[in-house]
Amino acid sequence: MKATTFSILWFVALVSPIFPQKAGTHDESPLNLSLFPGPITSDNLPLSQALGTVGAYVQGGYVLFGVELRTKDGKEPLVKVNLPSGSHLSDGLEQIMNQIPGYKYDVISPHMINIYPAGAKDDPADVLNIPVPQFDAADVDPAQILSGPVDFIPQLAARLRPEGQPRGSVGDIMRGVNAPSVTLHLEGTTVRQILNSTSDATGQLPPDSQPLGWFYIFQPDPKLPAGGKHSWRFLFSAPNNWKLGFGQASDPKSSAVVDQIMATALSRCYSVTADGVKAITFVPATNEEVAEVQALGRKAVAPLARYLDLKQKNGLTQFFAVRFLMEIGGNSTLGPLKRAFAQDQWEVVRDAALDGIFRVSPTEAKPYLEAALGDRSQVVRQNAQHLWSLYQRQIK
Repeated sequence: MKATTFSILWFVALVSPIFPQKAGTHDESPLNLSLFPGPITSDNLPLSQALGTVGAYVQGGYVLFGVELRTKDGKEPLVKVNLPSGSHLSDGLEQIMNQIPGYKYDVISPHMINIYPAGAKDDPADVLNIPVPQFDAADVDPAQILSGPVDFIPQLAARLRPEGQPRGSVGDIMRGVNAPSVTLHLEGTTVRQILNSTSDATGQLPPDSQPLGWFYIFQPDPKLPAGGKHSWRFLFSAPNNWKLGFGQASDPKSSAVVDQIMATALSRCYSVTADGVKAITFVPATNEEVAEVQALGRKAVAPLARYLDLKQKNGLTQFFAVRFLMEIGGNSTLGPLKRAFAQDQWEVVRDAALDGIFRVSPTEAKPYLEAALGDRSQVVRQNAQHLWSLYQRQIK
């Protein structure tokens, strides 16, 4: 059984909105953050996954992205990341931006970057620019605000929901079980600034939670009452040790327990035959090992994620790490599971990671499923087709 964790309330009083800085001019610009000291290479990544990949390799800090995307088919553009050793966040961001012409970015705060179509911030028809005289949200799960702002912002609901359709409010929305929460008080703001402020507020969450960015897709269609399809979701881009700095464990005791479990599980898979031949046979983790990991809960996420980031990967190690993360479940595992889907991982690891992402959030899994439908691995493609059919049935 999973250990019960208590929800923690973090109060963030923001009486004035956050305003953007010009790219690269903020005194504590995240653009100066260095990346993992090694090459980073991935091809054909959806934009959100590419940003998450670069962000996950940040050292000594973290960065969140707020993305506004306009697309005719509702799909994200595919980009590649090819960064040499010694790169900085600015290098990764510029490389991605060069592949999505017509878009700009602003540094909003030391941990927040906005990406948006050129001219979007001055467009009165853009729903993110809707003025909001006052915004109050008390003890609310930030993931719900970022993935469903229409339920929290009456001015946005009035624009997007036809008269007579039920409308939610902050009071109607319940916080997820055991989910950390934030409290926001804003005046003279906009929808875009509310999303940015909510993301920045997640920087006050405990280390075993993940801070969140946001991702908004607008698919224009003048035949629809709201002018097109509008969708929001939260976005992971912070490394698992985002609050401690690269290479530090969130909890040495938990790390030691996880390391012992991993070593024991792996040792059962290696043997030597009577002829002296080394053999590798997959043996699943025991029920006791699974129960130990589940009991650690979020405390096991960062130690397990370290195995996914090893420069020298053997596949079996990463597969066990993914399987244990799936046993933990919850939003805190999404970041590492998304990294486990990277092209430098074994196809069996990537296949399991796709399952894990879908279990946590079919919405978060959507861009990964779309990318996996054309994956080079038949194993991954077949699983993606199965999960895609499940996703299509869920949204009907």
